[in-house]
Amino acid sequence: LKLFAWEPPTLAEVRAKRAVELSALTRGALFGTVSTFLWGAAPIFVTVATFALFAAVSPDPLTAPKAFTSLTLFTLMRFPLNSLPNQITRVIDLSVSFRRLTKFLSAEELAPLPLDAPLEQPLALRPPSAA
Repeated sequence: LKLFAWEPPTLAEVRAKRAVELSALTRGALFGTVSTFLWGAAPIFVTVATFALFAAVSPDPLTAPKAFTSLTLFTLMRFPLNSLPNQITRVIDLSVSFRRLTKFLSAEELAPLPLDAPLEQPLALRPPSAA
């Protein structure tokens, strides 16, 4: 880079791409933080909303046996509901992998390439574009 004086334009390109990358990383971290908070707080929101709706709609009072039974059921449902998005992601990954493997394994065989065959296009070194 120094020999051909490509350092300033290359450095400018790297800095510009790094600024874009840092912006994307910041947005991703913020989104991850908000979604993690909401996912962790969702069981509490659901419990409070359920009890508020029961108190507002039901003619019967909210008694201790009903409340503790409901809390126990919400606690039992927490793990399966938390693992559901991971299972959906795994099923999607599995279907993508299955399609790729099927496409690869059903492709036609290629003719073997001789090891001493010349390259079709020679390799070239180009300077980066000046920004």
